This record gives sequence, C-alpha cells and structure tokens, in this order.
Amino acid sequence: MNVASDTARRVATLIASVWCGLILGVSFIATPVKFTAPLINFKEALDLGRVTFGLFGPVEVAMSILLLGAVLLASRGRSLGLLPVIAGLCLAITLGENFLLRPLLDERLLAVLADRPLPESRMHLLYVLSQAVKLPMLLALAVVAGRRTGEAFASGLHHSLGPGIQQLQKLG
Repeated sequence: MNVASDTARRVATLIASVWCGLILGVSFIATPVKFTAPLINFKEALDLGRVTFGLFGPVEVAMSILLLGAVLLASRGRSLGLLPVIAGLCLAITLGENFLLRPLLDERLLAVLADRPLPESRMHLLYVLSQAVKLPMLLALAVVAGRRTGEAFASGLHHSLGPGIQQLQKLG
C-alpha cells in the first residue's frame, strides 16, 4: 500500500464531500430561500447572491484545483478509473462558470439593480444546471475514492493482523 497515494485518496474524498455540501448549501438551499424571506426585497436578494457567489466562485476554483491534484497524486502507480476524468470535468465546469458565465450574470445583475430593461435570458438556468451536473459527479468521486481508501485500509489491516488472526483461529 502506497501511503502517499492513500493519503491523496483520503484528501480527494474529503474535498469532494465538502464541496458537495457547499453546493447543496449555497446553490440549492440558501440561494433559493433568500428570495422567500419577507424582509428582503428582490434587489437585495440579488445583491446578496452576487456577493455570495463572488466568494463561492473562487472557493470552488480552489477546491477543483486541489481535487484534481489529489486525484492525480492518488492515481500515481495505479488506475483510478474515471476519477481523474471526473475531477478534470469538475475543474472545467467550474472554470467555465467563473470565467465565462458569472461575469455575464454579474453584468445582467448590475443592469437589473440599475432598473435597466433586459431581454429574457437562460444564463441563470445554465449556471444552475452546471451546478446540478457537478453535484452527482462529486458525490460519485467521493464515494468511489472513499471506498477505495476503505479497501486499502482493510487490505493493509488484514495484511498487518493476518498472522495474529491465524494464530487466534488455530486456538479457537
């Protein structure tokens, strides 16, 4: 068992799990709920969202880079199947959200806050869909990387305790 690879897999599992929680909490719970708060008007909710995603975006970029790095380190010397591909896709989606889509959304948001009329747009839906695509990919990555970490742990434990267990079985 490669300790560095096992540690990197554990880190990848942690990052993917935390990132899943952040997407659920920020994108799918807190953001829609703020528009239902009776003491916050629509423009305030929009501005709050701009500030929230202004911070969340760089956090996601950092997490996607760290996740890909951890997965690549974990895959040194062994195959991790699609995990590097999934981590790479998450990075690509996150970069697209932050450097292509969010600037356009921010521009539209500033126009709405300034009461400038705008034509209908599906850009916001595209952002929501991109988050919805990342979520199951991250969940799958966390489960698979975590399962492989558990298998490596169990294998190492069996290897370490095997002789002692065999002695106990002989006594029993």
